[in-house]
Amino acid sequence: MQQLKKAQKSIDEAIKAQETATKERDGKNDDPMEALSKMRPNTPVFTSDFKRDDDIKDEKYEQKKRDQEKKDKKRMAIILLQRLIRGRAVQNMMFEGKEKRLDLISELRATEEWKAASGLEEERTLIENYQERVLDGVSEALQADVISKTMDNLSKELVRLK
Repeated sequence: MQQLKKAQKSIDEAIKAQETATKERDGKNDDPMEALSKMRPNTPVFTSDFKRDDDIKDEKYEQKKRDQEKKDKKRMAIILLQRLIRGRAVQNMMFEGKEKRLDLISELRATEEWKAASGLEEERTLIENYQERVLDGVSEALQADVISKTMDNLSKELVRLK
C-alpha cells in the first residue's frame, strides 16, 4: 500500500513539473482572473476633506456599535466571574457537608467491615438493620435541610412581594 502511495506521489510530481515547464515555455498562464487583473488598471481612490451627513451618521452608528460590543464583553466577563464564584461556593459547601458527616461516613464504613467479618447470620441482620436506620436518618436529615431552605426562600419571597 505504501509503495502505491509513493508511486502515485512521484507521478503527481512529474505531472506538475511537466505543466510548469509547458507554462514557462509558452509564456502564458491559464488562470483567467490573473489575465483580467493584468488588463485592468488599478481603481482610483477618491479622498475628500469634507464629510457628508451620511458619513457622520455612519461614524455615530459605528461608535455606538463599538460601545455596545464593549458593554457586551464586560457583561459576559461579569457573568463568567459570577459563575466561577458560585461554583466555588458550592464546592465549599460540599466540602463542609462532607466534613460534618465524616463521623457518619466512618460509621457506615465500619459497619460494612463488621458485616464482612461477622460469621453468624444474626449479627449480619443486626448490622444490616443498623445500617438501614443510619441511612434513614441521613436521608431524613437531608430532606429536612432541603425543605427548610425551600420554606425559608418562600417566606422571604412572600415578604418581598408584599
